Amino acid sequence: MILLPLRSGDEQATAYPDGIALRATLRKVSKMKKRLPVRAARGLVTLSFLTAGLLPWQASVAEPLTEAPLRGSYFWAGKTLVDPPPEERRDSHLYLELTGGAARDLYARLKARPMADPCGEAGETLKAQGAIQCSRDARGRSYRCWLGIELAGQRVVNGRVC
Repeated sequence: MILLPLRSGDEQATAYPDGIALRATLRKVSKMKKRLPVRAARGLVTLSFLTAGLLPWQASVAEPLTEAPLRGSYFWAGKTLVDPPPEERRDSHLYLELTGGAARDLYARLKARPMADPCGEAGETLKAQGAIQCSRDARGRSYRCWLGIELAGQRVVNGRVC
């Protein structure tokens, strides 16, 4: 719902997500040479937002942005996870293991088909897309995802070794 000023001094526009821009637009319209009445200005602003598709009920039906606690673990290592050469830096990559809701959501969003997890227990499934791997236990109650981040190149790399 958009609340527009009913009188020229009224500043009530807080129900619209970008109330500041709405008030500024209303002021510009009301200061036009013809000195439109506020109700006419309100109608023009409403019409402009309708034609631009910016009204909340015309917005996309995408999920709202939500935050949730992140569970899992991380460690720093070099490029080689198993038996790295002695000269390799041990702090060039950040490796993450996500668990809980974040892992469940990531597993669901990966476009790969689930397959038997070669590193997991019987009945576990694995989805891998690029360097991101996620697994689900046989009962569908526990999820884990692995990935690494190469800091120098800012690339996602494999974060799991069987």
